[in-house]
Amino acid sequence: MTSSAALTEVVTIKKLFKWTINDFNKLDASNMKHEIEKVSRRHSRSIYIVQSPTLTAIDPYNDTKYTATFKLTFDGIRGNFSVGSDVLPWSYGGSDSYHCYFNINDDPADMPGKNTPWDNDIKTPWNDDIKKLTIFLDVKGNRSFHVSPFKRVNPSNLGNRLKEILEDDSDYKFTIKCGEISFATFKPFLAANSFFFRDMFKSTTQNLSMIEITDFKSEVVQKMIEFCESHNIKDVNGCEDELFKISHKLQIPDLMACF
Repeated sequence: MTSSAALTEVVTIKKLFKWTINDFNKLDASNMKHEIEKVSRRHSRSIYIVQSPTLTAIDPYNDTKYTATFKLTFDGIRGNFSVGSDVLPWSYGGSDSYHCYFNINDDPADMPGKNTPWDNDIKTPWNDDIKKLTIFLDVKGNRSFHVSPFKRVNPSNLGNRLKEILEDDSDYKFTIKCGEISFATFKPFLAANSFFFRDMFKSTTQNLSMIEITDFKSEVVQKMIEFCESHNIKDVNGCEDELFKISHKLQIPDLMACF
């Protein structure tokens, strides 16, 4: 590709909104709003609400302004509770979708919240050990990108010197399979350039040594590895579109910035 091009990709903006309740286990009637909710024509129920202030965030891709409020609904004071969100612009019939979730006491295991008013309540039992509750909201949708011709960066010998150091330590070695072809590389290069690989290596207690990539051609994978190891690609060979896509999927910001 010798000229610029426009691409449309499905992207997920992780944790566009975040709201934390510290001292969650100290919530009581003094900081809850009491409401009567109608559940049928003849029946109603007493609920207690804790709601965030109105939060504002800007889409980093197209500058769209979003507002959101998070709401916790309790069956009673210190009763079972559900977590939900109210987001503008509305996603109903639009291109964006929203994903609300939360975690307790910074536990890495996230728990699902309600994404629309029509979702079923997902109840979490009250527990006096819940000291901190943090709610997040992701935004997913199509975004358009202007991909310019590849801009070459100055090559560096640093990558080669690091590879000589890492070659003697098997813990740093890593293999990426693509079909019948395997590429040998090193974890520090991948983790330093890719948030995807950095999170993957951090999240496992095992010494992970291999991953398989099936949705890109081996030529594209090889050039991605070349960039991670040297911050340069000697011959792009018309792979700009696919390199841009793999840099987005594997979250390699320096490679994305080359287009």
